[in-house]
Amino acid sequence: MKKWLWIASLLITHHALADEPVLGFDAGTSGLGVHLAYPVRNSVEGRLGANFFTADTSRDVNDMSYDIKLKLRTLDMLLDWYPMEGSFRLTGGLILNGNKFSGTAQADGNLNYTINGNVYNAAQAGVISGSGDYRSVAPYLGIGWDTSHAKQKGWGFNGDIGVMFQGNSNITLTNSGCTLGIVGGVNLCQNLENDLAAERVTLEDKANKLRYFPLLRAGLNYRF
Repeated sequence: MKKWLWIASLLITHHALADEPVLGFDAGTSGLGVHLAYPVRNSVEGRLGANFFTADTSRDVNDMSYDIKLKLRTLDMLLDWYPMEGSFRLTGGLILNGNKFSGTAQADGNLNYTINGNVYNAAQAGVISGSGDYRSVAPYLGIGWDTSHAKQKGWGFNGDIGVMFQGNSNITLTNSGCTLGIVGGVNLCQNLENDLAAERVTLEDKANKLRYFPLLRAGLNYRF
């Protein structure tokens, strides 16, 4: 992701000197964003942008509770086409996708984990943690508007409604410090590993619901 940030910064610096650049700020499902657009042809503009957001939250999945840190990090490389030379635009392009999340499982009120239907003492099971991300380069299609395009100068409102096709999720779920031991000839730590593998599949199924990530955002921009 750092390499892509460096490349994007070079592109933005280069195009900042283009005729009639447009600088925009927005907020939405991709986080807080800053974008720089520049004319390519009369009805077409290129748009580069960076979006970011960080949040801590808690989620219950099946019988497990997780403390989750969410990091939204994306870079937009888009083309905007204004078919009627007004404010309305059609948009397509690529998004460099650094969105990811990580989490740690929390014990229930009885200080247990319930994983794949089996109950484990949390202190003996150890720390259970996981992380997830999506495809690093995602196609994007959408519609939007920029009221400053019709005016050709000054302040305007902008917005995007579209879909980022980020594909299925990649989830890891592991534990460390298991001291459950062997009971009745059964390796409980190995059982825990097997149940975590099943839990990971369940988490991926739920995270895959965002493989078509809805992108909704609105903001202000200035056309120089």
